[in-house]
Amino acid sequence: MPSIGQKAQGFASTGDATLVLHRLAPHIKWSAGDGSVMTTESASHGSVVSGFLAKDLETWIDIEAPPERVWAVLIDFPAWQRWNAFIPSVEGVLSEGKTVRIKVVPPGLKPMLFQPEIYTVRPLREIRWGGSFLWFVYRGDHSFLLEPMPGGNTRFRQIERFRGPLVLLMGGMMKSTEAGYHQMNLALKQIGRAHV
Repeated sequence: MPSIGQKAQGFASTGDATLVLHRLAPHIKWSAGDGSVMTTESASHGSVVSGFLAKDLETWIDIEAPPERVWAVLIDFPAWQRWNAFIPSVEGVLSEGKTVRIKVVPPGLKPMLFQPEIYTVRPLREIRWGGSFLWFVYRGDHSFLLEPMPGGNTRFRQIERFRGPLVLLMGGMMKSTEAGYHQMNLALKQIGRAHV
């Protein structure tokens, strides 16, 4: 039988359930597995919106560090291998119009390699990359957004937009991808906080 900590940890990766848990028991604590302690107040939140041949996946987390610090961690691609188990490898130059090579390891799935084009770089605010397969079969883009919060903190938001007929076949991968976003959010929170 799972412990209360295991149940809470499960909630931390299921998006909107975290919000419900937070309202019911805002001070539950559990181990994050690396010796640190997480609470419902520090958990990653998320939502999935589906439409005709479209899905939008969004996750967010509040980080006790200023946007400048979170941005510095986010653009240090070589360091991702040390803290980001979901996207442990990004090779290339962070510049609009350039292509980067990324390795994505969704929980429970095999690693995948992609070569997205960087669409947007707004320092201290946003990185957006994406790509397509035969343009109408599949199109997707992934945004990393930083929003200044009161007290010098940062809300880190990831938004992925999936478009095209291929979306109909991506059900299981979507769940693993969402879990990977939460995993990355929590890791970024820990490393961002540690380097304030």
